[in-house]
Amino acid sequence: MVSCPCGKEPVSNRYNPKTGQIIAEMPDNCCASCPHKNDCNVYQNKKKTKSSIHITSKMVKRAKQARNFSTEDGKKNARMRNGVEGIMSVMRRKYGIDNIPVFGIKRMRIWIWTSMLSYNLVKYRKYLKQSAAA
Repeated sequence: MVSCPCGKEPVSNRYNPKTGQIIAEMPDNCCASCPHKNDCNVYQNKKKTKSSIHITSKMVKRAKQARNFSTEDGKKNARMRNGVEGIMSVMRRKYGIDNIPVFGIKRMRIWIWTSMLSYNLVKYRKYLKQSAAA
């Protein structure tokens, strides 16, 4: 870690390979009056008056991912992902794709295809209703 969000440099950095954490110790009472204190999740040691920040690689990856999703392309990708996952959710909840009540591969295929066909017909009917109203 090079510096905190306020621009202050840490006194020391340590890496713990067991937990995968980087622990950065900040100077005395550096974080007491910092406006970013709640965002950093700073641990303040009462006895030593030192503050330490614990950062993992997962936290860094999550912050990068959140930054990417805040752009226009990221929002577009998130909507596409929601659409794909939404189809599977509807197939599970409404059409019971997880609990197939037939035996045999041919019957199972027919059951899955009819479930998908009924889902598509419902979507097509909604589309026709919307286009007729407009």
